[in-house]
Amino acid sequence: MIKRLVLLMALCSPLAAMAALPVGSIIKPITLSGEAGGRVEGGAWSTDQYQGKIIVLFYVDPDEKDKNKIAVEALAALPTKPYVQSVVVINMDATWLPNSAIQSSLESSQKEHPTTHYAKDMKKALVKWGLGDDSYSISIIDPQGKVRFSYDGNFDAQKVDELVAEIKQAAKEVEGANIDSKPK
Repeated sequence: MIKRLVLLMALCSPLAAMAALPVGSIIKPITLSGEAGGRVEGGAWSTDQYQGKIIVLFYVDPDEKDKNKIAVEALAALPTKPYVQSVVVINMDATWLPNSAIQSSLESSQKEHPTTHYAKDMKKALVKWGLGDDSYSISIIDPQGKVRFSYDGNFDAQKVDELVAEIKQAAKEVEGANIDSKPK
């Protein structure tokens, strides 16, 4: 009996570690500031600053940063819109890497992608909010704060299609027109 229980716990542990925001729910505002984190360039970071925008929220363990390139590339192929804001929040407490090395990397990323907002979560506040720990999550939140899409883990082609379709649908509702890929 104990062996079965241990085996069941071992099999379920990876699943229990994964989390995503409940699709259809309205997010609770969250702020990172001071010792809890904040924007890479300084100051507080809050979901409230994106009212009226579609948020593409990446919550990333630094050790997993290269995991979902397929999803990042698919989103990068979409045209930029002023009402869509990409936000990358790094789970600083999910890695053994020194904070100074992560900070340096984030500053470089901020310079390379000036329209993306980068923030640090020093105490896993977004894990407590509902996102996965030690993983890579992408969520789409509409201008009313409703979670349209949220997935934690490795993206495959089907999940990427769902992600892109959901952001296109949210943009269509805001703009009243289709959002298509960037011209090649």
